[in-house]
Amino acid sequence: MELTQNRGTGNYIDSYQAGGFVINKTRYKSSLIIAPHSPVTMWRPCNLADLTTTDLASLVALKPKILILGMGKTFNFPSVDLLAPFYAAGIGIEVMDTAAACRTYNILMSEERAVVVALLME
Repeated sequence: MELTQNRGTGNYIDSYQAGGFVINKTRYKSSLIIAPHSPVTMWRPCNLADLTTTDLASLVALKPKILILGMGKTFNFPSVDLLAPFYAAGIGIEVMDTAAACRTYNILMSEERAVVVALLME
């Protein structure tokens, strides 16, 4: 799926396919953490079963206003226990399939919102 929107400034997700992501014309083949003005970071978990509180703690440390979790090809919602640190920190969280997460991130990033997206690559 190729994405075309107002790019804004910062890390833009050019496309997402089963084989990986293209961010700013660079191809990645693993789960990622993307923020508009930070280096793209590889992320350890590959699916919901792999996701731990330690994985999510690194996202809380980024202090976004909004966190988007792309949970893979299909929508899977993490347990409330895993998401509790975001609620406690006052961070808005949206959980969706990875394709929707890519599109939503690009829109919010182009609006210069304080957003971070964590994308699972199954």
